[in-house]
Amino acid sequence: DSSWYFMRYCDPKNDQRMVAEGTDYWMPMDQYIGGIEHAILHLLYARFWTKVMRDLGLVKIDEPFTKLLTQGMVLNHIYSRRNQKGGKDYFWPHDVEHLTDASGKVTGAKLKHAAESADGLLPVGTAIDYEGVGTMSKSKNNGVDPQQLVEEYGADTARLFMMFTAPPEQSLEWSDEGVQGAFRFIRRLWKAVYDHVGVGPAPALERGALSTAQKDLRRSAHQALAKVTDDIGRRRTFNTAVAAVMELLNAIGKFDDRSPQGRAVVQEALELAVIALSPMVPHVCHTLWHELGHPEALIDVRWPAVDTEALAQDAITLVVQVNGKLRGQITVPVEADEATVRAAALAEESSLPTHASAQCVSACRYLATILSGLMHGEERDAVLSPDWKPLRELNEIKPLHPLIHEIAKGSFRKKQPPAIKGSGWVVKSLEASLWAFHNARSFEDAVLKAVNLGDDADTTGAICGQLVGAYWGESG
Repeated sequence: DSSWYFMRYCDPKNDQRMVAEGTDYWMPMDQYIGGIEHAILHLLYARFWTKVMRDLGLVKIDEPFTKLLTQGMVLNHIYSRRNQKGGKDYFWPHDVEHLTDASGKVTGAKLKHAAESADGLLPVGTAIDYEGVGTMSKSKNNGVDPQQLVEEYGADTARLFMMFTAPPEQSLEWSDEGVQGAFRFIRRLWKAVYDHVGVGPAPALERGALSTAQKDLRRSAHQALAKVTDDIGRRRTFNTAVAAVMELLNAIGKFDDRSPQGRAVVQEALELAVIALSPMVPHVCHTLWHELGHPEALIDVRWPAVDTEALAQDAITLVVQVNGKLRGQITVPVEADEATVRAAALAEESSLPTHASAQCVSACRYLATILSGLMHGEERDAVLSPDWKPLRELNEIKPLHPLIHEIAKGSFRKKQPPAIKGSGWVVKSLEASLWAFHNARSFEDAVLKAVNLGDDADTTGAICGQLVGAYWGESG
């Protein structure tokens, strides 16, 4: 019966035939969703049985389903212990805590609460075997009670976590921290709506009288709507749909225009955010929709259309690259021709600190040379000497800045991180990279140390670039 029962829904009042005319209208089914077990068992049986019914003249279709979505599995940690009878006892994750090594890798587990087993009540601290991550199963005691989640966070939080953590066709690993993150996002949306409506009703939106910032927020709102519409309707990727609403909420949070039209734009943006999130968070969005001033139930509201005029842009941002390397960004009018764009790009490139860039390349070459010497067994005092042959040859090709050598000598002898604030970022990055390499246990450790030393993006990027270039013996 499970192989064809769904066809009975097409003719619920038919009591004369196995199936009737309703199947001609409703079948085949638009979407079949099931786990991997369904895909190889029930789906196979249903397809076979449909072809039998076709051959018997009961239906006119060849296949029962148009599309298939094989959903992923929910995974969780598995903990067990061999009992004295030779069997396995499994323990709930909330009763166990991990044991880790110095690198943070899980090496075992132990009970943090007393737990029952075939050997009787096991005390706190009993060693438990950690089997890694596997499919949630009642037999392995690694499931999560949805009722407990609903009571603590609400059903919408559980739904949002599962839909946001991974695409529906991929498996997801259960995470209590992820559930809490979903709960915090819902609270952010709730607060944003209540902060907005607490000021009073927003005026009607006047599309022709908006400032640049107001247009930007409207564009963000309708871009999010367009993405959510496509992600849910065509791609079935609910996680990216949620991400689009999160980006929109960030844009709303940064928008500080409290003028009448500013509030009107925020009203529209919040309405679109609530509608877009409603398939994943129906209960909260139902309430927020009423709070935004709408008497009808959200489920009865027609899905909005994207305003193509709101998506229009007056200017676009282009990336400037030279020989494959990023040199900056330029903003030009949408209607700008090639000559205008080229002139803006050349102006952007000419404004860059070319002298600093040359110094950075020179520092990288110097660093690569001395570190290469150290890697090949040269004495430290030798490679730090201006008379060392490789450095003399390098200096003949391109003279080094006098400070570079002094910085190198001082950095290699420092036991504490260099005080790199206040000087030029090229000098800071060279000093930090030399110190990090000298005081690190490994190249990877050197990169971590160097990243922590960088006090801005330019410095951090230059430090890491010099380290990587030096490690591989490259010159720029």
